[in-house]
Amino acid sequence: METTTSINHGGCSTCQPGHENYATFKHPNGRTFYQYHYLPSGGDLFSCVSPTLDECRKQRDAWLARQAAGNSKTNFNS
Repeated sequence: METTTSINHGGCSTCQPGHENYATFKHPNGRTFYQYHYLPSGGDLFSCVSPTLDECRKQRDAWLARQAAGNSKTNFNS
């Protein structure tokens, strides 16, 4: 898989609190995907992979809503 940039260093996310990081990569089938990280201030890291940045952000927003509702269950790519 070809990656345009890295959002990890030594296997750990480089995302700073209150910010998002993302990178694109090309899957062997030719499709481009986004690897996305978001780290809320004082919270857990959200991470997903989706075909569009907009879809990543929608998943992040749904995750944040679940966090605010008291459901801290980690749910990747849902």
